[in-house]
Amino acid sequence: MLERQEADIVLLQEVNIDFKDKLMRQPWIRQTYWISDPEGDVLTSGLVILSKFKPEFCGFCNFRSSPKSMLLLKLVINDSVFSVVNLHLKAGLTSRQAALRAAQIEQAIEIQRSCGFDDALIGGDFNIPIGHDEFPHPDDKAEEIPAVLDEQGYLEIWPLLHPNDEGLTYDYVHNDLAGLVCDLIIKDKRRPIRGNRFDRFYTHRSNKMWRCNAIKLVATEPIGVDPERNISIFTSDHYAVQADFQLNS
Repeated sequence: MLERQEADIVLLQEVNIDFKDKLMRQPWIRQTYWISDPEGDVLTSGLVILSKFKPEFCGFCNFRSSPKSMLLLKLVINDSVFSVVNLHLKAGLTSRQAALRAAQIEQAIEIQRSCGFDDALIGGDFNIPIGHDEFPHPDDKAEEIPAVLDEQGYLEIWPLLHPNDEGLTYDYVHNDLAGLVCDLIIKDKRRPIRGNRFDRFYTHRSNKMWRCNAIKLVATEPIGVDPERNISIFTSDHYAVQADFQLNS
């Protein structure tokens, strides 16, 4: 799937050692991409960025009091700086987990600005439920991250280009793998009705260097069948998000 997309930059989360090693052995990867972690130094984070452009800077930071982390990459494309942040925030539906996510995104913004990434594109797995009414959890409350990002001047790209489409990247209805994982995690089987847009891109309002022309979901179709479990096999329990950017002249 990755090879078919021919993306210039790829943000990956939850990369384990086996998958990383398989990636590194692929001739098309070795011939086409710079990899943020060629020696495996950040594999504890599960975060990797592939880039067709040689990075000017690559940095990795852990969030305070959390195993989650973020990866920063700065590129120069046609004499223009393009900064990217890849992150993976705390999962979970409780108020405490939502508060941890908000604290992590505040730390992420603080870190990226200290590194000169003021107008970076932020992407990754935010684990933000799009509607807490979907989750019958007794400890629910409003998610804080969208408000934090809005206060800091960030806009989510998907609703800007698809205001009438929820863009569910975690689709419990159509993606059998997502449904299976959900049932394993939520022991009482109170599965959310539709799904969630966990995977997102955010851009800063002050950004004048590039614009997003299109964004869509990919890897949304099954690639096989598991006859033992009688479920369809997907590339991942998450759908991928593909965004097309154009540098302003």
